[in-house]
Amino acid sequence: PPAAARILPGRRARYQAIAANTPRAPLQRASVIAHMASSSDAAPMASGGDAASTGVRGDLQRTAGVCLVIAGSFSSSIGLLLFKRSSLCEAQLPFHRKRFWHLGFLFLVVNATVIDLVAFSFTPLSLIAPFAGLTIVFTALLAASGLVTGARHKEALGWLDGIVIAVVVAGVTLVSLHGPSSAEGEPPTMDEMLVRFSNPPFVAFASVSTAVIFCFVGSQRIAPMRRSLNNCGTLKVFCNAFTA
Repeated sequence: PPAAARILPGRRARYQAIAANTPRAPLQRASVIAHMASSSDAAPMASGGDAASTGVRGDLQRTAGVCLVIAGSFSSSIGLLLFKRSSLCEAQLPFHRKRFWHLGFLFLVVNATVIDLVAFSFTPLSLIAPFAGLTIVFTALLAASGLVTGARHKEALGWLDGIVIAVVVAGVTLVSLHGPSSAEGEPPTMDEMLVRFSNPPFVAFASVSTAVIFCFVGSQRIAPMRRSLNNCGTLKVFCNAFTA
């Protein structure tokens, strides 16, 4: 039979020995050999298919987690700006009548918390944690547009604000492209992490980061530098987030 003819020589001898000990007719023995061959060939294909489906499912979960974190950051930005609008427009109203404050609480605390919990449940924390920096980007852009705070309370964006936003977006993009994925298999062990910490690129990044942090902290003790930094609110927020 064609199925039996495709069996490798080693497998053929083994299957023929098993079939020879089976009290069956010659045609039945041939069918036994073909059935064994198809069963043994189907097992590796099934395992390969399971691995492929697992990888696709992991990529879909990774993409869904990133999208949820972005949505959570956007919701947090809306909540922060609604709080600001409430402080500007509803300062004299009693608490139960501050509708912008309650909407801001809904977007910042309820929506963002639920979305983040769902994203954290099936996405690596090391991948989605840096996406919290998008809150700064969304807040700056929405404040400049006046869509949430109103046209009378729009904020102007300078060229330095644009640079800071570009740096944040570039960092988040690099993390999403080169962050952990399902194709890497099991998480690295502690010994593997120690080896990665000693890689020259990471050492260079850690050295530059440490220098920036010390410069930022030291600048807060020098009055002229502190005043210059305080004049640029977005840059100060970025430096505070980077230091944290």
